[in-house]
Amino acid sequence: MPERERALLRLHHIHGLTMDRLATMYGEPRSSIARRVMQARERLLKLTRGELASRLKLEGSELESLLGLVRSRLDLSLHRLMD
Repeated sequence: MPERERALLRLHHIHGLTMDRLATMYGEPRSSIARRVMQARERLLKLTRGELASRLKLEGSELESLLGLVRSRLDLSLHRLMD
């Protein structure tokens, strides 16, 4: 992933910066930052899906089931980091 996308995800999800704060930092409209964060999330999910499918040789429902588990664990981990 490009460094800027990684930075946006890190700042928003790990450091808890709001879209408004990111917009101020980057000097861009809030809507542009929100769109970039969403695109970065989608790219990360696509890359993760491809990597898991390749490494674990999973397809279809098996892959989606694993991704669901990863998402739920990631959400819990992010919430713990932000508390």
